[in-house]
Amino acid sequence: MALAGLLVLQMIPQPMTVIPLFSVLAQWGILNTLPGLILADVAVMLPFAIMLLRPYAQDVPRALYEAATIDGAGPWRSFRSITVPMMRNGVFTVASVVFINAWGEFVYAINLLPPGVVPPVSGLLAAQNTTYAANWNGLMALAVLTSLPLVVVFAISQKRLISGLSLGAVK
Repeated sequence: MALAGLLVLQMIPQPMTVIPLFSVLAQWGILNTLPGLILADVAVMLPFAIMLLRPYAQDVPRALYEAATIDGAGPWRSFRSITVPMMRNGVFTVASVVFINAWGEFVYAINLLPPGVVPPVSGLLAAQNTTYAANWNGLMALAVLTSLPLVVVFAISQKRLISGLSLGAVK
């Protein structure tokens, strides 16, 4: 049932959640702040991350936990010594994909931050276009500069990302 709820949350379009998030963040007193924007991005990416990490958690054999319990390891030690190493590729995959999605996030950045605050890179890219003209030189230079961190993240995590994304393809 919880998995179905996460799937339904993934199907809600992001622009549809702006107004409810706006009112919730205003009630909590963190509207127009960076923590409010981070919380909104976490709320969007958490169901996706859980859905992507689920197969990795299911692939950890139960016998390893039982053996660790017999050897005297508690739940925290079992998690640290067994689960984390076996889910390493999944964690790298989720971290890479979530970083790439958060880096290009636009809807919340524009709507949940005040006009005076410097927006994330997606907002800076959008600011290069005005109603009557576009600063093409600045837009292209900024596009190259903002894509460099994504290239670095992908280059570092390429091997684990490819193996992690193809885990569910062959079973």
